[in-house]
Amino acid sequence: GQVWTATSATAADFQAAGGNTPMILVHPNSGQTISSATNTKVTLGTEIFDTGADWGSSKFTAPSDGKYLFCYGGEVAQALDGGYTAFYLYKNGSLVSHSNLGSSSGSTENEQLRGSLILDLSADDYIELYVYWSDSGASGNKNATANCRLAGCKIG
Repeated sequence: GQVWTATSATAADFQAAGGNTPMILVHPNSGQTISSATNTKVTLGTEIFDTGADWGSSKFTAPSDGKYLFCYGGEVAQALDGGYTAFYLYKNGSLVSHSNLGSSSGSTENEQLRGSLILDLSADDYIELYVYWSDSGASGNKNATANCRLAGCKIG
């Protein structure tokens, strides 16, 4: 078979190969401010590729029934000081997967989280990504950076 690198392959290459479509890979246009102790929908406004035009309004809508693979995650800038950070994947408005991290007091590093899962979707089911953070010693806002990504494809 053919081998493509991340710098050489395009969505058209994968689509021409006939596998795993539709496919999406999206990320934010820029960093997004998120409030403490609240789930915030991640605004994923840049499409790296969207082979079936199934991405819009920061959500993926399944064009047909089947099994879909999703990979997601991102970074919350200086997220924790004895708190908690999470990325949540929602299907039709309900939580289906999460990736989370808590830290000890005094930690102020950027936190990176990733997750993946396979879901059975019906036509018109939709997928959204949310982020959450809390900090035991502070309140206010944090930045969900442009390192955030959501990728998905139909696998069966």
